[in-house]
Amino acid sequence: MISVPEFIRVPIGKYFLSKDAEKARRNKRFINLKDASSLAIIYFLTNDDDYLAVSKFVESLKKRKLRIKAMGYVRDKHLTQKYLPKLTYDFFYDRDINWYGRPGGNYVKDFLEKPFDVLIDLSDGNSLPIKYIIAKSNAHFKVGRYKNENQVFFDLMIKHDDTNNLQSFIAEIEHYLTIINNQ
Repeated sequence: MISVPEFIRVPIGKYFLSKDAEKARRNKRFINLKDASSLAIIYFLTNDDDYLAVSKFVESLKKRKLRIKAMGYVRDKHLTQKYLPKLTYDFFYDRDINWYGRPGGNYVKDFLEKPFDVLIDLSDGNSLPIKYIIAKSNAHFKVGRYKNENQVFFDLMIKHDDTNNLQSFIAEIEHYLTIINNQ
């Protein structure tokens, strides 16, 4: 396979991403945690601490009787030997991504086919493959980290500058999803 330089791949990937985002059709609704029945989480799995933070979040959401699906993007081939896919967790890898950044594979396809009330992006907002999944998801309510260029993807963006502290970002998301649209 020919290696395509990043200065070519990234603009082409962003072009196709914008086309996919324009085509996406979904029924947008503001849904809080109390009214949600299903929730999707997408995150960038880089270390044990992030996995632990996501696991705690998933467990707290399960106590609310939500149907949960978590999808992690893994760049390290050896990382998931510890974190094998389970019922609630799936992973996709660089091998599942085409040359300009669009993810594929069975786990991604299954994730996108499921209807979710809420989709939460726990990544830093910079990953092109994660943006593709967010753009193509038909979740009713999409939540993620504030970045000006990501406004097209999310219904609610939360400004959180500390990208190293996933637990505090999760706490903010839980807080806002508890109070939003609450009668």
